[in-house]
Amino acid sequence: MISYLETAGCLYSISVTQHKRMAERIAEIPKDAWQPVHDYPETGVCELAETTYGGRRLVVRRVHLHAQEGQEELFAYWRHFAFLTNRNEDMHAVDAEHRAHAEVELAIRD
Repeated sequence: MISYLETAGCLYSISVTQHKRMAERIAEIPKDAWQPVHDYPETGVCELAETTYGGRRLVVRRVHLHAQEGQEELFAYWRHFAFLTNRNEDMHAVDAEHRAHAEVELAIRD
């Protein structure tokens, strides 16, 4: 499907599942690559990083819902949400639009 979209000249952002190879690729992202998402509620910590997967841009959002500032290392469990994209904009802009589309899709589903 991604190859078809690229051949057709479409821009895309497509969520990916957390299979073993994807999780390994995400684990390889250096600690200093993660950047804070400033518009996230104060009830958690949200960060973004990017890398590649299969030669394509992979944007990853990690969320820690119960961490309080300065205690992230005590509660090291992060939930990761990743998507592949061929868009070139800043990862924060691409992630914000990707999340907005997800909210619309959930509203349509409901």
